[in-house]
Amino acid sequence: MKAQNLTISIPYKGCDKNCPYCISKITWSPEVNSPMIFRNLPKVVKLAETANVTSVLLTGKGEPFLNMSDMRIVAEVFTRAKFPIEIQTNGVWLNKELHSSEVNRQSAMSKIREMGINVIAFSIDKLHQLDQYSDTFDILRSNGVIIRICLNLTKMIGYSPNVLAEVLERINKSAVRQILFRNITIVHGASEETPTAKWITENTSVDDYHRMVSSFRFRLQGRVIRVLPETGTEIYDVDGVSVCFSDYCIQQTNKSDDIRSLIFHQDGHVYTSWDSPASILF
Repeated sequence: MKAQNLTISIPYKGCDKNCPYCISKITWSPEVNSPMIFRNLPKVVKLAETANVTSVLLTGKGEPFLNMSDMRIVAEVFTRAKFPIEIQTNGVWLNKELHSSEVNRQSAMSKIREMGINVIAFSIDKLHQLDQYSDTFDILRSNGVIIRICLNLTKMIGYSPNVLAEVLERINKSAVRQILFRNITIVHGASEETPTAKWITENTSVDDYHRMVSSFRFRLQGRVIRVLPETGTEIYDVDGVSVCFSDYCIQQTNKSDDIRSLIFHQDGHVYTSWDSPASILF
């Protein structure tokens, strides 16, 4: 088995943002078992090496920065094994720490360096957040961290063909090097009667998303710099910033025998799908 990356779900210790479209609220969540995570950690490192994993992604059912103790242990193990490390965050904790005091800023950056973080992916659902986090992006860039913006597309951002131009106008291109547009959808099998699912139904449009992406692709012909074989995702060069589109929220299927992600879940077991207990490997 080959995999593009290894995704690690840092054990849940809360979230400091209440996103109305939060997929974690309507998808399967195994019980947290930190002792099992640490017990299986050496085996997962070996599996990642055998599967030719090219990067390790730290995420979670909550905000990973709120479980700094477990996250540091896991990240430092994979950093010692020479894997590039990325973390997904809503940015709230990090933005606060980097601007509350010089002591907190130095402490936060020290932890990021010790964990070997190469990429920080910020989850964004309103364009004004790009302005709020602008100084944070600059601080991280000056410390060698690559910034990725993950735009969660709902009616809060909208589906205008001009949204990419507006995003590029709001960011410092030397700080933000990657942009991902993510289509927010209800995951197959999830209950559609929950408040989260109802909000997604009322505040998203699959048709508008695909029209927007078709418009982008038409304008960006010839700018594809690579294609991810596991998902068929095209990555474009737009004024020196990489831009790509994800048609779904979480991994459920793959388009080849190789897979997008191995998933080391918060119960200490490895899966090949976020939302299927049946996909367990060990």
